Amino acid sequence: MELRWLGVLVVVALAAAAMLVYAAVRGSWTLPAVAVVVVAAAEVVNPAVLPAAVQRFVVDPQTLSRERPYITDAVDLTRRAYGLDRVADHPMPANATISARVLRANRDVLGNIQLWDTDVLRPEIAQQQAIGSYYAFPTTTVDRYRDGGRARAMILAERELDLRRLDPSGRTWANDHLAYSHGYGLVAVPAGDGGVDDQGKPEFVASEFGGGRQPTRLREPRLYFGVQPPLAEPWTIADSNRPEVERPLSGDEPAPDYHYDGAGGIPIPDLVRRGLFALRFGDLNLVLSETLGPLWGISFGSLYPALRRLERSGAIEETEAVELTVAGNVSTGSLDGDLAGARTRRRALPGRRTRKAYRVTPRGEAVFAELLADETADDERSFALKLSFCRHLDPAGRLAFLERRRSQLSQRLAKTRRSPATRTIDRYTRSLLEHRAQSTEHDLAWIDDLIAHERESILADRPEGATA
Repeated sequence: MELRWLGVLVVVALAAAAMLVYAAVRGSWTLPAVAVVVVAAAEVVNPAVLPAAVQRFVVDPQTLSRERPYITDAVDLTRRAYGLDRVADHPMPANATISARVLRANRDVLGNIQLWDTDVLRPEIAQQQAIGSYYAFPTTTVDRYRDGGRARAMILAERELDLRRLDPSGRTWANDHLAYSHGYGLVAVPAGDGGVDDQGKPEFVASEFGGGRQPTRLREPRLYFGVQPPLAEPWTIADSNRPEVERPLSGDEPAPDYHYDGAGGIPIPDLVRRGLFALRFGDLNLVLSETLGPLWGISFGSLYPALRRLERSGAIEETEAVELTVAGNVSTGSLDGDLAGARTRRRALPGRRTRKAYRVTPRGEAVFAELLADETADDERSFALKLSFCRHLDPAGRLAFLERRRSQLSQRLAKTRRSPATRTIDRYTRSLLEHRAQSTEHDLAWIDDLIAHERESILADRPEGATA
């Protein structure tokens, strides 16, 4: 409602501005007065202003009498919604005798009487089930589940992320916003019989990391939206190039390469949106930070959004399962789609997600060749990416690509050497310029070696007697 009214205020303000401009040209004093009155009236009836004014000057002086009819209606409709208006009241004498037959008939009711005080249970759960140093159990909930055909009361506590418990050395921007992104699973304790062991400790029905077991089994144990502890980070970036922390691991257990694959959240696929959110949260890291992969300027981390776009465009297609036995690790997005698909399906376990593998289509091969041959995208990061796939170009294309790079490096070296005279700069700046020149010279020598090798390969492949 407020957003719609903001749109109305924008229109009214623009109309008032136009009236002021027109009045200035015509020399009228009437239109400015009308414009001011219209804008003031629109602001007074603003949904963000009028209700607050009514509350302050009409309701607050006599709150009880003003709000009584609305409270009565709210209570009445709530009773109807929960069916409480149909509950019959029966007087129960305090000295009445309860027979064994009545107790047997109400065994399920008595078995579900809550024995645990949640204020006592929560610290026990935190002590036994937090496990990692970055989890906490901020709340507990009492609910009923069907177990063996009968209702059973359970006390549930979700394992939420609480980075206040993390060691200060681990509180980096990347960890807070990229790695530690979600809580994991829940624990369940029977509220009545069966919820306490012989030593007075809680008896957990579900406690392990994962989906758990019946009757509280979860289809998705990861918690991205939940109860935040005080001073928690209000936002996180999911499906980034950095794998997300799943759960505490033993010393020799490899960390899973998990990335958020849900539909929630707000996508920020381009620099403009990242800039807007950086302004909104006052955090320039949203614009400046990049999580790089194993090669400079190349990230092989979260390919899933790009793969989905390529699949929709027809450049790639998902492979079908094939009965092959091959060794090696699965490479998501591998050009050898058949083998990757075989590895992916062969290693899948029941109840776990199957990673997709894709095959490049003929249309994708054509798009790929066009991107490699594109001379307009030869910046630093594009060069590193193109060089990684340079083997897919023909020899002449590879040579032209490397020579363009050499020309860029030569221009950069010449510009560095044209820097101000050494007398006008301090030794730190001079050292930086010298380092930059040495790095560029090293890159030039490397590119010259690649060019020489490429030319030798072209000459070796040329038929005898042929001339350049």
